[in-house]
This record gives sequence, C-alpha cells and structure tokens, in this order.
Amino acid sequence: MKYYLHRKYYIAIHGDLIDAVKAIHPFESLRASDFYEITADEYTNTVLDWRYEDGEWQQ
Repeated sequence: MKYYLHRKYYIAIHGDLIDAVKAIHPFESLRASDFYEITADEYTNTVLDWRYEDGEWQQ
C-alpha cells in the first residue's frame, strides 16, 4: 500500500488514494491532486491531525 500526505494540511492516507477521497470524511472537500506520495517512514514520523487507515478516517 502507498502513503500520501496532503499538500496543505496535516492529513495523510495509508492505502488507496481514491477510496480515501471518496470515503466519508470530516473535511469540506478532498481531491486526489491535493496529496503527494511519501515513504512509510515519513508517514510514521509525521505528526498528523487525521489519518486514513484500514478503510476509515481516524483522528
């Protein structure tokens, strides 16, 4: 699975980018183009407000 970080906010995705954007989320709007791919280490070591893991958004 791939990891993605939002370009502006401290939110990230571990999994399918399109599924995460389409999932019910607490944000006004999300677009796949708002994210860029990162490494697993970057994902683990970044303090995030929200994460998309295991098919759901988690705070």
